[in-house]
Amino acid sequence: PGDTSDRFTYWPVRLARGGEVLVPGRRADRVQYIDVRDLCEWMIRLIGAGAAGTFNVVGPAAPQTLAEFIDGLRPL
Repeated sequence: PGDTSDRFTYWPVRLARGGEVLVPGRRADRVQYIDVRDLCEWMIRLIGAGAAGTFNVVGPAAPQTLAEFIDGLRPL
């Protein structure tokens, strides 16, 4: 919500239009993403608990390729 850049919502909208869709990168490239709201909530909890260190904060938990990500955005 509130992302005026259209960086992410472009893909589902474009895929819904159909036809050939150009996507940067290779189909086998791995992707990682996170919802900033989840990240902020998690960081606040860590700060409150006094945690320190290095953390991997992106997902999904299982590796996902760019092709799987894009295919998952297509309308059913």
